[in-house]
Amino acid sequence: MNRSKTSTLGVRGLAMRGLAVRVLAVRWLVVRVLAVRGLAASALAVLALVVLAAAAGRGYGQSAAGGEPKDPAALMTVAHDKNGLVGADVTPWHLRARYSAFELNGQFDYQGTYEEWWIDPTHYKIRFTNPRFAQTEYATGTALYREGYADWVGGRELRMRDALLDPLPVAADLGDFSLSMMAGAGGRVACVLMKYPAGLKAKARDANFVTACFEPSNPVLRLTMNQGTEQIRYDDTVLFEGHYVARQVQYMSVGQLVGEMQVDVLEPLKETAQEVLAVPADAQPVDLAHIQFSAVEGTGAGGGLALLERALPRYPLQGPDSHDLGGMVDLEAGFGADGRVKELKLLSAKNMMSVSATDAVRGWRLAPLMVMGQARPFEAEIKLVFATH
Repeated sequence: MNRSKTSTLGVRGLAMRGLAVRVLAVRWLVVRVLAVRGLAASALAVLALVVLAAAAGRGYGQSAAGGEPKDPAALMTVAHDKNGLVGADVTPWHLRARYSAFELNGQFDYQGTYEEWWIDPTHYKIRFTNPRFAQTEYATGTALYREGYADWVGGRELRMRDALLDPLPVAADLGDFSLSMMAGAGGRVACVLMKYPAGLKAKARDANFVTACFEPSNPVLRLTMNQGTEQIRYDDTVLFEGHYVARQVQYMSVGQLVGEMQVDVLEPLKETAQEVLAVPADAQPVDLAHIQFSAVEGTGAGGGLALLERALPRYPLQGPDSHDLGGMVDLEAGFGADGRVKELKLLSAKNMMSVSATDAVRGWRLAPLMVMGQARPFEAEIKLVFATH
């Protein structure tokens, strides 16, 4: 992922300085192409590593012995198994957290609470409460029920939840990537870069992939970032029943804090399965055969699925004035269980970028959508908003 420069592409002063992913539901995406004045994406990545180094000396509760692997593929495998609360060795747990949401302009939006009672991948209860909605989901092993807000909930809530519970892709999702190691922030962190081998795919030169940074002596996750446009910081990490769990998560988009979550309770599950999964009479069954997310403008940044592969829209070398390129392209995409785009439909376009935007989105690859222990296909609305410089 060696892109130390951000190019200015054609058309009378129109510049692309970064791609801020604004995903306003857990599985649907709103992408805003922003001109970030004075700070390129690569500079944001360096800044993130510097900030990370300043916090690297913080304690993390219990420490694991032995150190981390030096091979990047081995490190990613161990790190996936050790960070978060997923895996065959995870025992039932209960978590309660509070969070704050901010708009991309830095303005405070609202506060909320998140609580989860987890028994296994098909038996759990999840509750979100904030001034905008309240929802509780019950996964009973054979069906999913929902009480309160009826739609699929995402945004910053689910982005930060996934960062806590399942922050890294599994090894099977990295098969197409070439992994390399680098030292970041003066050697205080060890980073793994995910990229395509040279010459494998022509579109790789326009794509952004994920970088993950760890403690130098243990596979404790400290930072994930996507070419500097999106960063998630993991702090106050503890070792809970053999797994590293960050009790504080900060989610940033194009250098701006858009969400932070603080875990107040993390403990073994005390309730019985019958108590956790007592479904209220007014809870409604959820159709898992048709999962659809709709975009909502103006609610900030977020998202639940890791964007493993993201091709950038190309600006034309010659064309109309820049005002003809600014505006929104609205798409509807059907994603398969593997996270790849299977169908794509143009809903509307208020500029001349519809062809470029459509071509770029066809190359996107997301981490699989896991619901009740299974990867499932889904539909998502994608809005790409192009801002002129």
